[in-house]
Parts: sequence; structure tokens; C-alpha cells
Amino acid sequence: RIGVKEPKHIIVHELGHIIETERGAAYRAKRIAFFESRTRGDTLEKLRVIHNNNFYDDSEVVKRDKWVDVYTGRVYSWDSDQNSSSEIVSMGIQQLYEDANRFAQNDPEFFDFIVSYLRGTL
Repeated sequence: RIGVKEPKHIIVHELGHIIETERGAAYRAKRIAFFESRTRGDTLEKLRVIHNNNFYDDSEVVKRDKWVDVYTGRVYSWDSDQNSSSEIVSMGIQQLYEDANRFAQNDPEFFDFIVSYLRGTL
């Protein structure tokens, strides 16, 4: 739920979830394939261990990969049916909003995926 006083990057992030849901099954499959190719061989890690704090619930896990923000690799237990949102699109759009140049320089593969995703050219 987004409040009227939410920071802009949170609003952009949450819009990413809506965009991902609206893109449908074909784009969901492309998102899953991208995530799987990037995280092949990675094991699940707890966010609370990575960040060394209890802000995250013990069940919140990620596949670390080389994401600029490790939260991008969040794995949801309900994502096994391949029908739920992920953090790939929302975090990608958020990074594009926050600093597109830095995003492109630090993770060009992810940057290209997100731009193609938004353009509808995947």
C-alpha cells in the first residue's frame, strides 16, 4: 500500500510490481529466465544475515548474484508457481529512476534487460 507521503523511489518501485503483473505470462517467463540465468549456482541466503540486522524476517531470502542491490535477488516462497511478482522489474525500474547512468555502468546486462522490458522489445 502506497501512502501520499511515500518517497518517490518507493512509488516507482511499487509501480514496477504493477507493470510486471500487467505484462503477463510471456514477460513473466522472460523475467524468470533472466533471473535463473543470473543466479545459476547461487544458494539462498538470508537478508538478515547479509545485512547483519533483524530488520528482515528470517524467511526473507535472496540469490545474491552481482546485483547492485542484493534485494533484487529476493526469492518469494510463492513464486514457485511462476505467477507472482518478483523484485527484478521493480528494483530495475527503481535503479533506472534513481541513477540510470550508474545502473548502466554497474550492471549493463540488467540495465539492458529492464530497458528492453519497458520498451516491450524482449
